[in-house]
Amino acid sequence: MIKTFKGHDRFFQVSILNENTIRLRVSNKDDFPENGPVRYGIYNIACENTMTEYSFKGGIHAFETSSAVFEVNENDTTFCLTDKNGNIYIKSQSPIHITDKGYSLKMFSLSKGRFYGLGDVTRETIEKRGTFSEIWVRNVKSYVPAPFLMSNKLWGIFNNSTYRHYFDVCKKEKNTVDIWSYDGFADFIFFTGDSYKS
Repeated sequence: MIKTFKGHDRFFQVSILNENTIRLRVSNKDDFPENGPVRYGIYNIACENTMTEYSFKGGIHAFETSSAVFEVNENDTTFCLTDKNGNIYIKSQSPIHITDKGYSLKMFSLSKGRFYGLGDVTRETIEKRGTFSEIWVRNVKSYVPAPFLMSNKLWGIFNNSTYRHYFDVCKKEKNTVDIWSYDGFADFIFFTGDSYKS
């Protein structure tokens, strides 16, 4: 299922890739061009035939699969991802900020959650809570940065961008994951599951 709608002063596109994977794109206009890795088949971002219940009530677009619920509030342009019982995986702390060139996303994270991923942005620590990372190839310092962050609270996020961008994982603000770029489009893929393996 792919659903495009306008909320406040921006456009949203939600794609249910499978029961555990949801793609969210946000733009100033009703246009969502694919970046190079998707166009050339490096990333396979195709929607599977996933049973999804869609509803719209009180300005909230809700997408429910067999294992997760994703809601976007078109009035304040925030979102929330929960399991079927309403337990929150992740939710935006404020509206996704969009400019003609760039974006920023602030998400509330559970206080006891641990974070892993981001490729080799640092060799000092495996756990990424309390770190700031630049996702950009740098000689010797960072050969394979990866814009994927996962939590031991059974969710993950992939920032689908080839531009230089940044992850602040609860460093500047406690319990806040902040992702931003000064170029490119807001294109995020959220993952949920029962374990790291799923």
